[in-house]
Amino acid sequence: MDTVHPIIRSAWKFMNEIFEQNELINHHCKYTNDYTKVKIKMFTHTAKGVTEKDITLATIIDKTLQKYDHEVIGNT
Repeated sequence: MDTVHPIIRSAWKFMNEIFEQNELINHHCKYTNDYTKVKIKMFTHTAKGVTEKDITLATIIDKTLQKYDHEVIGNT
């Protein structure tokens, strides 16, 4: 998923909030930042498919993203 935030501060707040949630459930996504653009990728190295933790993390990301002014620009 790629998102664009109106200001860099919003992008970093979003990423920090996601990081804290990653720590709580002990499941981490890969995310990168290019100024106001955030790219998130999820995968599990030890499973050959989607896990319960993947679904939990995706739900957390969706709910967290709703709190921020953003635009989804891709789903790669």
